[in-house]
Amino acid sequence: MTREPHSAAQFTPARDHWWHADFLDLMAKRLDLGACRNVLELGAGKGHWTSLILERIAPDGRITAVERERRWIAAIERRFAGNDRVRALQGDITSLALEPRQYDMVTCQTVLMHLQNVPAVLHDAYDLLAPGGLLLVSEPDNFANRISLTSVVASLTAEQFGQVAAMWWAFEKGRESHGLGEEWIAVRLPALINAAGFTGLKAYHNDRPAMLAPPYTSKEERAAITDWLAAPAHETDVAGREEVLRFVLAGGMDEATFDRAWVILSAVDARSRAALSGRTLSSCTGGNLYLFAARKPAR
Repeated sequence: MTREPHSAAQFTPARDHWWHADFLDLMAKRLDLGACRNVLELGAGKGHWTSLILERIAPDGRITAVERERRWIAAIERRFAGNDRVRALQGDITSLALEPRQYDMVTCQTVLMHLQNVPAVLHDAYDLLAPGGLLLVSEPDNFANRISLTSVVASLTAEQFGQVAAMWWAFEKGRESHGLGEEWIAVRLPALINAAGFTGLKAYHNDRPAMLAPPYTSKEERAAITDWLAAPAHETDVAGREEVLRFVLAGGMDEATFDRAWVILSAVDARSRAALSGRTLSSCTGGNLYLFAARKPAR
């Protein structure tokens, strides 16, 4: 069986609707991205973040987009064909062999959440930055995202909601025990960034909520619904039942407790799909996606 490259299920059109352009313009102004000419992006995927950053750095600025997966390297090369401001470089960001102190900015989006040793990567980023260089990372709190309310979830009892939340926390702890990172890494990043030696740390919350409001006419809503319905019924957008169970057991929850939570989750999924079809489902969550910015000291 051929292994799917990382994040294959997440690199969908919905990712193009994560940010408001004017919010990123504001961040670019506040952080002086226009002064950045030599940029390193870690774990570039298919180039979604690359494209947004490229629009906001110096007109003659260039991005080296590092990505381990050959398929995503090919996707970046297609996306920026004929654009010599983007160079795709295949490699593992946990073992970069690049010249230190040469980059004006090191950046990434939803990458650190997948890594076992985030401090080591932050220390590497520090070494690769020129004095005064900018670290700019976007990471989520996906545990909070998984227990956010919709009009269907809000109908659960306190006990039912608690069972589902406990299952997802066991899932997170199980993933961590397998060395797959912390999907709630945004909670820990401020301390980790400071510990790596960066200064002037700032944190910003993405101002584009994930909203569903009948009759779902916006491009963003349609893309989100397409992603939701792409997951098989009675599964999740994260993984199938067996994979979720594997991590939940590793996270300390017994199978009988998991089964009870899964029954609730499956019922929520069925009712949510019905509510989507009937155009009655509504939600508005913050998305819990954050932007962290800090600098390597100038001296």
